[in-house]
Amino acid sequence: MNEQKALFLKGEGDQWSARNREALLARDPKNDAVLQVIAALQMTPKRVLEVGCADGWRLRGVEAQTGAACSGVEPSAEAVAAGLKLSAHHDLKTGTADVLDFADGAFDMVVYGCCLTYCDRKDLFKVAQEGDRVLADGGFIVVYEFCTDIPYRNAYAHKPGAYCYKMRYADLFSWNPIYSVVHHQLVSHHNVVADLASAIPDRMDERIGITVLRKSVADAYPDNPFK
Repeated sequence: MNEQKALFLKGEGDQWSARNREALLARDPKNDAVLQVIAALQMTPKRVLEVGCADGWRLRGVEAQTGAACSGVEPSAEAVAAGLKLSAHHDLKTGTADVLDFADGAFDMVVYGCCLTYCDRKDLFKVAQEGDRVLADGGFIVVYEFCTDIPYRNAYAHKPGAYCYKMRYADLFSWNPIYSVVHHQLVSHHNVVADLASAIPDRMDERIGITVLRKSVADAYPDNPFK
């Protein structure tokens, strides 16, 4: 098991959940930037997976807004247990982004909720492969992650030797012609009530990207346009 993955599965995930428990309970899904984008794009997913779902607070908002069946993956077993107490019918599992314990094509929307920043760098290809595997053709990936012009890392404040990695995470999918970007914008990491019309944050370190990508195998490789 890789070091940073092991760190979160063996305790730091639970500690993160404990530190943020009150803030998570106080969150109003109506003010969530991801849900606002889903509404603005008039998206109606039927089966949604959130990777890095915490206690499932966003999934509860997704269900209320769209009626979708919701599943989640989260490294904190305590957060998963708390989420199941609040929404026992949700399919929440303890795990990480590189191993998604779901069937091929099980979802028509996969959301990454600020979790990729903590993933081991050697796992990024696995992360993209797993996300693609569980997403049905015609489905959407929503990447809500730090989004910087260049890749770099910050020391993780709570555990020496661990890092928060920042980059354009939507690039894990957008390089592939199967995926097309249908929406992209930047908001501030510190903007609790997301203002989707707000200016791009001045400090790159605070920038969160909300990128929606559509998967379409049929549209990826059209016939040769140069014949």
